[in-house]
Amino acid sequence: MKKTTAARAAKYAANVVEILRKAAALDAFMKANVEILDLLHDLTEIADEHFDLTPDEITWANVGDVTETRNALQAISDRIKGEGEYAAAAEGN
Repeated sequence: MKKTTAARAAKYAANVVEILRKAAALDAFMKANVEILDLLHDLTEIADEHFDLTPDEITWANVGDVTETRNALQAISDRIKGEGEYAAAAEGN
């Protein structure tokens, strides 16, 4: 009888630990997701305002900056969606 009770208690404790671990992961995921949404909102506002540049202020350096930003965002999008250079890796899953 004692082994059965001890085994049940151990299994219950393991289940509780697993539930707490998953809850912590969910909390961290949701926090990061909110931070991503905040970043996207900020980037959208900045882009909508043309990076606070007037047409007369735009130089090739600005073109380089905005192109680098676009490329970085495209790489992030491709990784998340399993497209571009990440398509082969996504197909292998």
